[in-house]
Amino acid sequence: MSNDDTSLKKLLKIILIGLIIFLVIFWINQKHKKIEYEETVKLSNGIEFTIVKNRITKKLLPTNYTNGYSYYSLFNDEKSILDVQAKVKNTSDKSIKIEDIFKKAEIRIDKKNYTVTMAFEEVNGRDFFESKERTIEAGQELICHFGLGIDDDKISDGKNASLKIKANGGKYEYQMQIKSLDAEIKNEKSVINMNYQGQKVEKDELISIPNVCDFKILDVNFKDRVEPNNKVGSYRFYTASPGRKYLDAVISVKNSSSIEKLLEDMLGYGTLVDVKNDNTYNLVKVVEENNGTNLNNQTSIYKISANQEMIYHVIVEVPQDVINDTGELYINLYMNGENYMYQIR
Repeated sequence: MSNDDTSLKKLLKIILIGLIIFLVIFWINQKHKKIEYEETVKLSNGIEFTIVKNRITKKLLPTNYTNGYSYYSLFNDEKSILDVQAKVKNTSDKSIKIEDIFKKAEIRIDKKNYTVTMAFEEVNGRDFFESKERTIEAGQELICHFGLGIDDDKISDGKNASLKIKANGGKYEYQMQIKSLDAEIKNEKSVINMNYQGQKVEKDELISIPNVCDFKILDVNFKDRVEPNNKVGSYRFYTASPGRKYLDAVISVKNSSSIEKLLEDMLGYGTLVDVKNDNTYNLVKVVEENNGTNLNNQTSIYKISANQEMIYHVIVEVPQDVINDTGELYINLYMNGENYMYQIR
């Protein structure tokens, strides 16, 4: 055997080994890393995301909808939406475009992949972003919905499905089981109290969220009329309908960071939780302005300077039955990614 033959064999062997290594690396890169429910995935660009919910629904709504919000609906009685929700947080020191967070997402059902619609909520959870050109600022947290329309006759309790996400060069897969719409509704009612667990707070207890705010619940009452603290001249007020009253929780908040912030971004959102009757009510935020002489529910326009303190109300109109009942009743405040629970009774 000549030296040329030996050299050729060595070269072919090296090429073969290199090809095998390339194929192994390629195969590894094609695989999706399995992620679990409530497991936080940390990306190299500073984005963190956590799967927090999956459900079947007829209408996809923002978490804290009140008045004037957009929603997603198939307008088809024979279809429902599979909604997988992820909490997304920007832990970097720079803003990141929404369109750069998740490059691609699919849901796999019955051995078929379907491209999903991704919908990001505003920071306050009241509406969905209108454009992917929007950004998530440093330190901000948003909810992202991965939505897919499904024929109702293909939905059954226990059906397997998976969400596949491509993000920042990595691939991730979340495996789940689908519940029917009827089972989902029953489940929502049976675990309502579990879904609203959080840090318990008392009236006049100062709660400090480092570099965000200090807040304190000053007063909680049911009222026929909600008014500003210092009534002078003409002012805005809220009057309950016949047979109903307003829950009015008065809260002081102080910007404990070193920069000016939008009040809306700092306050988050709130709900009133009626455990016994399996009901929740979205709370509306109302700011006391002009030294407490007027009320204004346009909280998105207010900026609060570093170390500045303001008074705001969270209010909701409820039927008399809620007031007369003896079951557990909570105010749930969701601020800076955490739940704070005040027990009314």
